[in-house]
Amino acid sequence: MTDLIIENGRIVDGKGAPAFDGSVLVQNGKIAAVGEEADTQAAAIPNLRRIDATGQTVMPGLIDTHCHLSFDDAGSNSEIFFQRRNGLSALVASYNARKLLRAGVTSVLDPDSTFENMIDLRDAIDANIVQGPRMSCGAYALITGVGGTAGQLINDEGTTGYYMAVNSKDEIVKEVRRQIKYGADWIKVHVTGIIPRQAHKGELCVWTM
Repeated sequence: MTDLIIENGRIVDGKGAPAFDGSVLVQNGKIAAVGEEADTQAAAIPNLRRIDATGQTVMPGLIDTHCHLSFDDAGSNSEIFFQRRNGLSALVASYNARKLLRAGVTSVLDPDSTFENMIDLRDAIDANIVQGPRMSCGAYALITGVGGTAGQLINDEGTTGYYMAVNSKDEIVKEVRRQIKYGADWIKVHVTGIIPRQAHKGELCVWTM
């Protein structure tokens, strides 16, 4: 049953107004009324499920605009690139998606991932196979041989971890089309990079318009 009223909570409406005490009525999975109007409507609904939010805050879901659910607590790029199998990476991401949802995050962007498995996680969440926030996601981040911050760990061609090396306009177009075909919502590009042993020169722009 999706109809319920959350009572006695401290409400943050997300519009910039000060927090206030009151109720939130939910019908058919959507917010129907807030405050006194919620109490009035709820009084006319028999056997309505009631949640006591005394001492707690009721607020819109948070939006995480940049996270990497499959990275977890990796200590280095080397660990992410070379020590994570596909299955383990997917399981870690699934666990983190549920943890993020329970922390109040209801929408998330995961712009690139190892093995492109964020596409599958997004689809599994949409199909109610696993619990997690609404997701927009990317596949492999596009990078040149100089791009990024991992230096010589990155292969000059093909994939390394969450990177796909592209070295010409034609390769970029081909890879973007492939990612769109397989369901990427987002194309991530690393437009700058650092040459090993020349970090003192700062980052170089390695893409053109």
